[in-house]
Amino acid sequence: HVYPGTGALLSTLIHSTQRTPLVMGKPNTPMLDCVMQKFHLDPTRSCMVGDRLDTDILFGIKGGVSTLCVLTGVADEASVLSPSAPQATYYMPSLGDLFELAQ
Repeated sequence: HVYPGTGALLSTLIHSTQRTPLVMGKPNTPMLDCVMQKFHLDPTRSCMVGDRLDTDILFGIKGGVSTLCVLTGVADEASVLSPSAPQATYYMPSLGDLFELAQ
């Protein structure tokens, strides 16, 4: 099955209502702002972890937090190292590798 992305659905709403919505999802910052405020998180001690450069990592970059891209999903090492892609602060093969680093 192929399902339309949020952008396609929003386009229909924008056209029919002639209004521009406030987009809350990644990579837009309102959602991160709410999370940071609700949980009293310090951006200098926070890190966005994800496997997509264009949503998860860009979300962290726009929100002013460090980012960790894990290579267990969409992104691979070549895309993480591409100068044209959003640049993650850190990357590693999998989140499980954090356990090894902590040993």
